[in-house]
Amino acid sequence: MRGYITIWFRFHNMLDPDVRYRILHLLDKTGAYDTADNAPCNFTGETENHLLQIESSRYLTNQILDNAFRSEGDIYVDFHNGQDDNVANGMTAYILTMLQGFLQNDFKEYNSTPYQTYSIASVLNLADDAGDVNVATGARAVLDYLSAKFAVSDNLLRRSVPYRRRPSDYSTDLVSRSSDPLKNDFMVLTGMTQILANAKLPFHARVGTETDMQIMAVSSYEPPSLIMDLIMNPAHRHFFERFKHDGVEIYSSEPEFLISSGGIWTGGYLTVLGGDQADDQGIAVPTVLIPTQMPAAASSPPNANTNVTNFIRIDGVGSDPCLPGPCNIKDGPYPNRDRVMTCVTQDFACGINPVIPEFYLTNPACVHTDQQVVNGQAIGQWTFLDRQSSSCVGNEPLGFDVAVYSASMDPGLTCLLFPSPCPGTYDGTHLTYGFFEAQGGGVNTRGQPASFQSFWQTVLANNQGRSFGPTGENVYKALDGREIHFLMNPPADNKWSWPILADPAVGVTPNQQDISAWPLVQGDVLDGDGHSGMVTVTNDGTKQKLVINFVDSARPMITNG
Repeated sequence: MRGYITIWFRFHNMLDPDVRYRILHLLDKTGAYDTADNAPCNFTGETENHLLQIESSRYLTNQILDNAFRSEGDIYVDFHNGQDDNVANGMTAYILTMLQGFLQNDFKEYNSTPYQTYSIASVLNLADDAGDVNVATGARAVLDYLSAKFAVSDNLLRRSVPYRRRPSDYSTDLVSRSSDPLKNDFMVLTGMTQILANAKLPFHARVGTETDMQIMAVSSYEPPSLIMDLIMNPAHRHFFERFKHDGVEIYSSEPEFLISSGGIWTGGYLTVLGGDQADDQGIAVPTVLIPTQMPAAASSPPNANTNVTNFIRIDGVGSDPCLPGPCNIKDGPYPNRDRVMTCVTQDFACGINPVIPEFYLTNPACVHTDQQVVNGQAIGQWTFLDRQSSSCVGNEPLGFDVAVYSASMDPGLTCLLFPSPCPGTYDGTHLTYGFFEAQGGGVNTRGQPASFQSFWQTVLANNQGRSFGPTGENVYKALDGREIHFLMNPPADNKWSWPILADPAVGVTPNQQDISAWPLVQGDVLDGDGHSGMVTVTNDGTKQKLVINFVDSARPMITNG
């Protein structure tokens, strides 16, 4: 139905009257909201994207029938039943309340692969075609929010984000058939095609990608200029963002890189015979450092720019987001509940199993290593990576330096924290723990070291004599002198407790430790008023502000601040 709605409104004047008549035969959901649509069978409810597709199509079909009967006469008399007035039948209020919910709590199918595109196409139809100005504005408010969220969670259209539904589609390849589908929509909107150089032809896009792109291409929707600037202009990408819906997302960006947290496991929002299916749950993916530059150096693997396995990252426990992996079976295995990937603050991330891809270590001029020594005992390994200076011979510079700390977890402690896989390993692997801090080359005005040598010397001097462990509070002195208090947050801990205990850069306060109490969004670009439906979008680079106000479901507003 959703596709027929698009055809009707975009190409109405090109259609023969007989074709229009037949389309109306197919648009068979009319009148008021039918509660039976939310229970397609006795043992489960309807999915979020299906319900949005059904009810948005019902709303616009009512509008079509009401308008067509008035303007084109008897040819449509068979379809007009007197129940088509969306105000009188309650559909206007229903749709507005549904849209408001997305500005209050995001989508239950957050970042879903592939279902988010189905939902977005339905919202596009409402934004383009709703005759009621409040419905059209409400739909555009949702699209602006999603566009701004994309802007802070992508880097050159590459996204590695936690999502709910379908874990079986998980892939580390960010341009594969099962990668984040929103990149396709924004490729249309921005014209940015750099990542296609890394696509594996011919199977680099899922079936239906061309339809998603065509729907976006024929829509009148364009994200506001301040959002497009954040997507397309790396120079303005200095921000820290947190999202709380049914899951959690955290992003830290500089012009040279994006740190994207892996989130947490979430259960399915639908029950099936009292339980939920593996493929309806949400997965926690690796926390990754995505470089903005896309080098083509001979020493780099072909997919160095687009595969998670080639990014500096925190992998988390287990060899895969599912246990036992991989997440490629529709009815199992279940997503790994032990993965908690929320230790991210400005330019910093921590957790279980930090990883440096081998190709980062091939050039000795780009690497410095050292031991962390406490009371005469080496307890961990420092690895410093020069990815910006001219001394990094043989590699195309990425514009940043990274300090990575890693240490092995004692097998006995592994057994204590993760009892089921004892002795001493988790999913067949020995665990490590650690963290990394990245420094962009363009931010030396904040007082960070200007050379690679001063970079690693400062890190070592700042943290001389400090010990870092998988349990208990750790304190790391960052390059700018601030002290970050954090927990490695092994999965035995409460997943709703933020492991960043204190960081002056992001203003952490004690009441922010409870992730479940966070507002929908808070940060430098998007900032929300609890879960009220009020979201402000700010671009400090362009000095622009957008205020999305959906507090009153009947009167959504979008204004320039």
